[in-house]
Amino acid sequence: MGYILLSSFRIDNPHLIVGLFTQYSNTQISLNSKKPIELKDIFFNSDEFTSHFIFWNPSKNLNFAYKIHEKYEGFSKPVIIFKNYCDEKTYISFTIEKLTKKELELKLIKEYSSKNIKINTEIIKLNRTAGPPENMD
Repeated sequence: MGYILLSSFRIDNPHLIVGLFTQYSNTQISLNSKKPIELKDIFFNSDEFTSHFIFWNPSKNLNFAYKIHEKYEGFSKPVIIFKNYCDEKTYISFTIEKLTKKELELKLIKEYSSKNIKINTEIIKLNRTAGPPENMD
């Protein structure tokens, strides 16, 4: 005889970053010296661990674990680190320049990111397009 257990959880006050952000700057990302692909969206899951980078063409997603450090090695702004859970060698680090209910700005920290990551802009600017009601205006 077996049992099925279903469970769910709810975060009463999700971190402000939880939701879907659409980029409005022309951001292209290249991994492992491959042809750059244009970023469309970044989605931050309510588990406060999972994120998805969504690209225009070819239409694809990259899944990353993420962690926000409010204080990190002498940085005056919070730092967010993304780590690819498929190869565990690819990671991207940004300072969070701006995080509001409407906008997110991330500034690449090259020295704390994988050498195989190339991004054509220093700051990625995104607008929130979806999220929990607490994070929306």
